[in-house]
Amino acid sequence: MDERGAAGRFIAFEGIDGSGKTTTAAHLVGLLRRSGVPATLVAHNSTDVGQPAVSQYVAELLSLKQRTHSFDYASLGAVHWALIRASYYALVDRFVVGPALERGEVTVADGWYHKFIARVTAAGHADPEAVRSIFAPVRRPDTVLLLDTAPEVAADRKKDINDAEYGPARRGTGTRSVFARYQLRVRGELLRMADPRAWQVIPTEDLGPGQVAAACLDALRGQGLLAEGSRVR
Repeated sequence: MDERGAAGRFIAFEGIDGSGKTTTAAHLVGLLRRSGVPATLVAHNSTDVGQPAVSQYVAELLSLKQRTHSFDYASLGAVHWALIRASYYALVDRFVVGPALERGEVTVADGWYHKFIARVTAAGHADPEAVRSIFAPVRRPDTVLLLDTAPEVAADRKKDINDAEYGPARRGTGTRSVFARYQLRVRGELLRMADPRAWQVIPTEDLGPGQVAAACLDALRGQGLLAEGSRVR
């Protein structure tokens, strides 16, 4: 067996805001491609699904999702926002993830729906099981790579923090300590969600982006998704 045995797998990154999901996902895709694995990167909040008309529709849907940054979004209720997010991920699944998997590619998303569930739970706005059920029709990743990052470290990494990242109760406060306290609760929820059968928790402390990506690659090999003896060029 070689690295090509991983074909057709869906891998999603999760982690608190500022944990390095986007950077690490790009590094991992690069490692996979250099080792001969056909791999696709699915960018969080991307609207390009390969068809102009559908891409415009996705952009309009995403614009609703992004309005959580502009007003008291919590007043509309967690179920409303979960439905919008589930609709967005369903379209990304249909037009990007699914076709890539059918082509036999390892498909890496730098974020999926789990962080939203963790945020809702951390804020105490809804029953997490009820919210999770809204995402039931959306494809589950074969593996979730949870980048476990201390909130203080994430706060230092973030050049800009949007209001939603402070938590719904503290919008507009503009302090990194508020960000860190809220993200600590989100981190706790993500760790509670981590199913040992399908999740890999990757500690990121004192590691650079390339090192984190290498640790993710090792974790995938440990799950039998990639060959133990394969070499990354």
